[in-house]
Formats: sequence, structure tokens, C-alpha cells
Amino acid sequence: MNQWSKILCTFFVVAMCVTSASYAQSTMPYSYLPPGFIPGQSLISERPATTELSLDSGEGSSNSTKAKLKPRLFSSKNFEFEYSFIMLGLDQESAYESYQILSFRMYSTMKYRISNDFMLLVEPYVIFRTGADQSTDGNSHSGTVFFPKDASLIWTPITWWQLRGGILDQNFVHSFLMLEDQAFPGLRSSLYVGSKNVGGSLIAEQSVLTYSSNTSSTNQLEKTPTLESVALESHFSLSRRSQVKLSAGYWQYDNLTSSLAAQSMLGGNTVNRTSDTFSIFAHQFKGAEGRSRLEMGTGPFDFNLYAEGLYNSAAPKGLNTAWTGGTELSYRSSQTLKFGFNIEYFHVEPDAAVSAFNSVEFDRSNRNGIMMLPYFKWGKKQNKLGLRYVQSALIFNNAPQSDVTQFRLRWETDYDLL
Repeated sequence: MNQWSKILCTFFVVAMCVTSASYAQSTMPYSYLPPGFIPGQSLISERPATTELSLDSGEGSSNSTKAKLKPRLFSSKNFEFEYSFIMLGLDQESAYESYQILSFRMYSTMKYRISNDFMLLVEPYVIFRTGADQSTDGNSHSGTVFFPKDASLIWTPITWWQLRGGILDQNFVHSFLMLEDQAFPGLRSSLYVGSKNVGGSLIAEQSVLTYSSNTSSTNQLEKTPTLESVALESHFSLSRRSQVKLSAGYWQYDNLTSSLAAQSMLGGNTVNRTSDTFSIFAHQFKGAEGRSRLEMGTGPFDFNLYAEGLYNSAAPKGLNTAWTGGTELSYRSSQTLKFGFNIEYFHVEPDAAVSAFNSVEFDRSNRNGIMMLPYFKWGKKQNKLGLRYVQSALIFNNAPQSDVTQFRLRWETDYDLL
């Protein structure tokens, strides 16, 4: 039995013992389970609502405007459907590329309860991008992209255990420092202990790595790349508007392919070229990650404080760590007017994460910098206007990368589409 199998077996034995003991004392109805356990967001995976996740990224300076139509929900006894639309205009110039793109994104979530124990969850994304597009490396920002954020069958035979199989949303478990908008075929087992105010989840998952429209990206006959992880999540409600969320876990990539190495080199990873057509990562990727979030509200004020960390134990010091931390403060002057400010610092060393998969919000790897977003909301429809500023500098010089300064003007509003 290899080391990973021993870890999984130990995890499940301990989890079953702890969970069985708690379940003997209190049976939890579905309404008490945390967000995400019966499908939705993980306890800890959400980022601040004011933090924008870009659809496009690049080197140099940029300006963009964005309009968003928020979800409209349709539901019946066994079926739910919601959808949203995002429009983004992006003008970007750098030493390596120049593009002026209009992007339209459609996102939807469909849930179908097959029986009391089984549910089907499908979350497809469609992105249409067009405009003037020039690049010295042949990388195109135009075209149509379709990918499933999640498409899984969920089995919940008892209130404290859930098994999911299919194409799984990786941000359910992992930080944006490690993975962003990635969905891999896999199997996930989740155990839940606790109550509405205090509880936790034990999660184990194994997935097959894919990208580029869910097609395997290997140029030669290589072993199947996989990602295994175990995580512990917990939440504590301090009051009606205050709570603490914590997460810690272990992760490990195996059999990363040459094509992944070639792509990740452009994003900051250390890669060795063994030939003109074959590349390998200089270091393996395995280690620990942790996340924490404090949410507080009193009177007209809301305050969020959050931090995330990632550690690659297989890479040397100075190359193996990533972290981000930030805060958001908002003030509601009336029922229809709200002001807020979000600031976040980040530091992502070159080999902390596989840069082909990690966040475009941080411009992949080998970067540190700051993000700021002042905004205000008004009206019954919660119109929102914000100006996002990002200053990102390289940690080490890397020819495909350069320092980035971005200004993004974002407008967002709610509409009833029907």
C-alpha cells in the first residue's frame, strides 16, 4: 500500500469514527447542513463579493468595463434552474500582445432531484469573445469557449455523508491560489459533523487533470495526471451576522504532463526543456493549503477579514509559498445606498502552484502585489459601480512575463429577465 493510500484509509477510519459518534447524538436534517454539502458552494471557497474574477488576463496595463445580469431562479418540486449573464469590455496592451475584446459570458445552474437520495447538478459556462487580437506567441483571446464548471451525480444516503462523481468544481475544496475555474473528472466523499451554528466537513477527493475543453493535453504516451486531496472545513457562528470559517488540507499532483509544463512555464513555473518538444517541471507539486475567513456585522457596518495560504513541500524555500490576505468594509447609509472598500495583498512564488491552473486574478505565479476596489451600491435593484486597481510585480525576471498595472471600471446591476 503506497503512502497516499495509507493517508486515505486513515482519513476515512478517523472520519467515520468521529462522524458516527456525533451522529449517534444528533441526526442533522438537510436544512442544517452547510452551504455546499447538498450542492452549492463550499463552506470556505467563496471570495469577497466585491472581488472581481477576470475572464481575460494579460501583461501590461488594461482598462475594462463590465455589466452583469444577476441570476433569475426557476424552481419546481424536483427541478431548479438559475442563470446569469456577464458582459466585459477589455482593452489591453503589453510588450507581447495587444487586444480589444468584447466578451459575453452565460452561466447557469441546473439541479434535478432524481429521488430522496440522488441529485443531478450541471453548471455550464459559455463565453463568446470577439474583437481585435494580436499576439507574438499565437495566443488568441477571441472565439467561443464552453466548459462545465460542474456536472455531477450526488448521492446522499444519510444526512451526514455525501458522495459526488462526475466533473467536479475544484473551488469547492481548493483555494484560488491553487486552482481557479477548473473542473476535473473525479470522485469526492464528504462527511459532515455538527449543527447550524458549529460544524465541520471532512472531504476526500481524487480527480483526473484535464484542460482545454476537457481534453487530455499530452503530446506523448504519458501516465494519466491526477490530483488527490483531503481537507477539513469548519464554521462557527458568533452571532446572527458574524461567523468564522476555517479550512486546512493536503494535496498532491501526480504524473504532470509535458504539455502542462510547457504552458505553466509561461505563467512563472520553473520548467526544464529536455528537447524541442518535451518539457518537465523542475519540482513536484504536493503540500498543504489553508484558508480562514471572519465575517462580522453590526448596525450599518459589515466587515470581512480573510486569508489563504499554499505551501509546496517539494520545491525549495523561496519558490514554494503563496499567500493572500485582505479585508472588506462596507457601510449602508440607507436601505438603498451602500458604500464599500476592498483591499487585498498577494504573494505567489514561482513553484507554489501549477500556473496552468491557478488564478488569473493574481496573473498566475511569480508575482506579488495589491488589489483595491472602492465601490457603491444604490437603488432597489442594487446597482453597483466600482473601480478595481491591480498592481502586480514579478518576484523573479521571466521573459514571458512582465509587471502588470490594471484599472477596471465595473458596473453591475440586477434585472428580472422575464
